[in-house]
Amino acid sequence: MKCPFCIKGKTEVINSRKGKGEYEVWRRRKCFSCSTVFTTREVFSYDSLFVVKRNLNRKRFVYEKLFASILYSVAGGKMRDQGDEADEARVISGKIIKEILKINSKYISSKDIIRIAYSNLEKENHFFAMKYSLYSEFRLKTINEIKKM
Repeated sequence: MKCPFCIKGKTEVINSRKGKGEYEVWRRRKCFSCSTVFTTREVFSYDSLFVVKRNLNRKRFVYEKLFASILYSVAGGKMRDQGDEADEARVISGKIIKEILKINSKYISSKDIIRIAYSNLEKENHFFAMKYSLYSEFRLKTINEIKKM
């Protein structure tokens, strides 16, 4: 990283810690040229994550698509509040994201996302998992393949 003060100098990390968020890093850096010490806060961006589709095309990962599919799976019970459903979907989506990030790769297959989402929904509620699998034929086929293993 270049120094923001002298613009030409390269920097070194002299201290690094996890930040408040799970995927946030706080770093103290020192410039070789001007000896200035400054702090950076680095946060993971989903812009660098790509989904490899069935036809091997690569598309940017879109959190909202994942959240919408999870919300659809948890929605619809009698006497359920939509706000509670959204909160539950947000929590489950967060668990799925954590597992996706543990793979530590720039690319993830759509089958892996389905597998991770299904297993997390199955842990929460079997009905949610079944509703998720019935959303599309590809998901159902993928989940049936996973169960056979």
